[in-house]
Parts: sequence; structure tokens; C-alpha cells
Amino acid sequence: MAGSSDSDFFPVGSTPTLNNDDAEDKFNVTLWLNRISKARQKEHQWRRRAKDVLKIYGDEENAAINTYTGSSRDGSNENRFNILYSNTETLMPALFSALPKPNVSNRFMTQDPIAKAAGEVIERVLSYSLEESNFKSTMKACVKDYLLPGRGVVRVRFEPEFEQQTVKTESEVDGEIKLTEEIKEVLKKQTVRPELVQWDAFVVEPAKRWEDVTWIAFIHMISKKEFEKWFPGSPLVGTAKSSEDYDSEEYGVDTQYMVFEVWDKDAKKVYYLGQAEKPLKIIDDPLKLEGFWPLPDPLYSIQRNQTLVPIPEYTMYQYQHYELNQLCYRIPDLIKSCKLIGIYDSQVTGLEDFLRSRDSQFNPVQTNLMRDGGIKSVVDILDVSPIIQVLSQLYVERDQAKSIIHEITGISDVIRGETNAAETATAQSIKAKYAGLRLRNRRDDIDGFIVKLLRIMTEIICQLFTKEQMQEMSGIEITPEIEELLRSDILRCYKIDIETDSTIMANMDEESQKRAAIIESITQFMVTITPLVQQQIIPLETAKAMLMYALQSTKITRELQDAIDLIGSTPPQNENMQMPQGGMGNMGGEQMPINEMPQEQGLPQIDFQEPLYG
Repeated sequence: MAGSSDSDFFPVGSTPTLNNDDAEDKFNVTLWLNRISKARQKEHQWRRRAKDVLKIYGDEENAAINTYTGSSRDGSNENRFNILYSNTETLMPALFSALPKPNVSNRFMTQDPIAKAAGEVIERVLSYSLEESNFKSTMKACVKDYLLPGRGVVRVRFEPEFEQQTVKTESEVDGEIKLTEEIKEVLKKQTVRPELVQWDAFVVEPAKRWEDVTWIAFIHMISKKEFEKWFPGSPLVGTAKSSEDYDSEEYGVDTQYMVFEVWDKDAKKVYYLGQAEKPLKIIDDPLKLEGFWPLPDPLYSIQRNQTLVPIPEYTMYQYQHYELNQLCYRIPDLIKSCKLIGIYDSQVTGLEDFLRSRDSQFNPVQTNLMRDGGIKSVVDILDVSPIIQVLSQLYVERDQAKSIIHEITGISDVIRGETNAAETATAQSIKAKYAGLRLRNRRDDIDGFIVKLLRIMTEIICQLFTKEQMQEMSGIEITPEIEELLRSDILRCYKIDIETDSTIMANMDEESQKRAAIIESITQFMVTITPLVQQQIIPLETAKAMLMYALQSTKITRELQDAIDLIGSTPPQNENMQMPQGGMGNMGGEQMPINEMPQEQGLPQIDFQEPLYG
């Protein structure tokens, strides 16, 4: 964390003030350190497993120690099959590969223009924040933690940026007005971004369900300089270098101070604890979030109802991986034995040159050699056909072991792109749908995790962002009415979601076919319903509601939804439009029906807050 700013450490982006001394004196640091220690001890076996899994994924030299990967007879790992890396790299893009598209809709489907404008402000600010932050790379790292250690954690950071400006103030002294200059910190901009929490730097209270958790903790390993900056006056009690928490290769040689950032949901406070007798800092509810936590519930690869301790997915097929590696170790040994070797009679001259002959080369031999049975009587070649049979069976067994692992992990031949060209299109479509069903639960979990992240980001934006900041990021002028709605209980009024399958790379051909089908359906509906509306059999609003209901499951864009809402609305008149012949009222002729009379010239444009519906 060297060189980081206050906003990278404290949740509110600035150095907070301590509570009163009485609160510090009553605070029991030892009690909380014991709680954290017991929680980490409960996860000790998982943390040890997770480290081994990461070593196997990285193909490190000592990856076979205390794992079930196995090794060859000579103890080397040269020929092992790293199927963990293959599976992880195959599943990651299938689960998450694209930046999500936020979709903010009014929960009560009201046509209030202020509510619609507020929703669009939120959606645009969210989209801007996702594009400008490191959201995609953070989620990729989170999914990798989800697939390898078994738990992915991402927290939300609010970062206000200040700059120093010279402010001139007028003051009256002895009847004279004097100008004084003062340097003040002025808010420059505000950002909200996701931050990956290292898998082993997160501690959760032992519980059966996330809803039962009352405290969580983040582990920070910081340098002496950072410690003195963030906690001035606190005693420096460093973590012993022999501790299992200290890794100089990971944290750097200067990092030796462990700080626990504890979020207490019951007390609505955040504690910063070291090894000292008193807390380093105590902060009252910093973000004022509805759920208090600065993060959604973690992503668990394997979920259990009786505990929150994760399980690395690799442990589900570690024995099959051991079998696969044993097969891979045997195959190279047998290949080395498959050689064209043999023996010959040393009393027969010229055989050595004969055995080294090239293709299509003939050699003279003694006459009696031909009479005694030919070359076969003096040369015997090693028969490798039994070895070849064993090798063929080993290759079959290796493919079978891989298939079993793919069944466990949910990887199919369709996902790997190994379809048979001779198969019909229907057969391939069925296989693709089956593979999608196996991954759908995982995608739903990840999409739900992202939605919860966006809800937390939305709360922070609406509560802590200035009106000017939201205007700049959305490009929409925020009126007092819109601002009042944004500052209210925004999550109660709006549904925060993401477009379906927006987090995975889209198939362009399939996407084009879906859009063409939607356009065709809308066209057929309009052709069918228009005569009924014209004959006043069905009201226009009913027809629009039917169309919106039919398209509801397709996750249409906001632009198309707004366009459907405008069907039947009165278009604005052009002031330069020429009057029809006969003047304003077709004076002197037959009176024109009211619904066919031209609109009055100079009508104002349709007000965004007062739409006119036909």
C-alpha cells in the first residue's frame, strides 16, 4: 500500500476524527483481536488449501507438496497435466468477460417525467463510473478468486478529491475593509469505484448464513511511513516477521504493521485495531448505507447451508487430477521405450553397415546367408507392439479422466468449441442450450453480485455526490425536484439491474437474429393492432401496454421504451410550417371537423415534465 492516499484506506476518503476518550477507554481491543483470531482459525484449513490450489494453478515447483497432484517416479513434475489452469481459463470468459450495462427502472412503472429523469441520471452516472473505474479488471480478478480459492470479495470505495485554492475574504477592521487571502481545500471531484479484497485479507464472523453476520474485518499490511501518516501518535507495534501473516515477497520488505479494519454492524461503527491496548481509530457509520456493509455478500464457488467457510472448487476433483497426472507421467516413460532396437550375429560381416542403410538401398551378402534363412536368421528386432497397446490404452484412460473432470466442473465439448461438423444444427443447438443451463446458475450468482455492487454504488452516489458532480457525469440538468428525489430513499423507488447476459461476450450473429425477431414482432403487432385502435375498439394506452408486456422479457433498451411511450403523443409544430390553402379556419367554405383542424401556430414545444398523450 505504499504511496496510497487516505481514500485508499479510510472508507470516507479523508482522515476521520476519533470518538471521545471515554469510548476509547471502554473499548476492549483484546476482545476483538480474540474474535478475529478465532474466526481465522476456523478458516485455517481452507486458507492452507487455497494456497496449495494457487500454487497448482501457477505451476510452481513445490505445487505437489501436501496436494493430490502427485509426481513422477523421479519426483519431478515436468509432465503433469495442469488441468486446473485449463479449466479456470475456460470458465472465466464463460462467466464474465464484458462490462455490465446498468438498467435503472422505476419500480412502480409511473410515467412521472421527474421520476424518469432521476432514473436516467442514476443510470448514466453508474455507466460513467463503471467505464472510468477498473470495474472490468476487478470483476475478472474476483471471478478468479471465486474459481480458485473459492471466495470472491469486492468492496466499494468512495473517493473525494480535493485541491488547494486561494480564497479571498473581506473583513472590516477599524472601519476599513481589508482583503485577506486564505488557502483552503476545495472539493474537485468525486468518484466511486470497486476494489478487490485479497482473498486472505478478509475475515468474517463464523456464522451459518451471511444474514447472521454482525461483523467483518479487512487485514491491511502497511509500512511504518503509512502507519505514522494514518495513525499519528499511536504506538508502533509491528507484526513479527516469523508470523504466517507476513510475507516479504508479497508485501515488501518494509511492510511489517498489521492493522485490522473491523466493521461492526450492531454498533454501526468501524474500528481500526493494531497490537496496541487502545484502538487506532473509531469511526461512526461512515457511508450511511442501508445494509451498512461496504460490500455485497461474497461470491462462494461452493455454497453450504451450515457454514460460510469456503471450499476451493479444485478439491472436488483433486483425486481425478491425481489419476490424470499419473497417466501423464507413465506415457512419456513408455514413449521413451518405443525404440527400433535389436541384436545381430557379430560373426556375420557387413551387418552393421546394412542396418544403417538408407531407404531403397541394397547391399551384397554372402551366398550361404540367403540359404540359411536370410537376414531374419541373424538379426532380431525388439517387438514394441505390447508397449504400443499399453500406450493406446493410456491415451484412452487419460481422455476418460479428463471427461470425468469436465463433468464435475460443468465444462462440455460445446463450451470448448469441440462440436462435430457432421452433427445437425438442431443437435448442436440442443448441446449449446444444455451447456448454457449448467452455467446459468453461476452466471446468475455473478450477475446478482454485480447488481448488489451497483446498488451500493447508487446509494453512495445519491447520498454523497454533489449535484454538480452528478450533472457533469450524466449530462442532464438536475432540477431541485430531481435532486430531492435522488436524495430520498432511492432504492425503494427504483430497481437497479443489469441487462441480461451483458457480462458475457455476445455472439454477434445470435444477437442480430434476436433483434431482427423483435423488430418483426413489433411490426406484426402494429399491423394487427392499428385498425383496432383506429376503430376505437381498443384504446391506444391498452395497445401500448400490451406491446410493453410482450417485450418485457426481452430487456429492451431505454430508448426503445421511451419511443413506445411517445406513440400517439402530439408532435411539436414547426413555426415555419406553411398554412394550408384557405387560411386558418377554411373560412368561406364548409367547416372543418375539430380533429382535422390545423394546430394553432406558435404552440410551445412539448414540455418534458408535461407530456401530451393522444
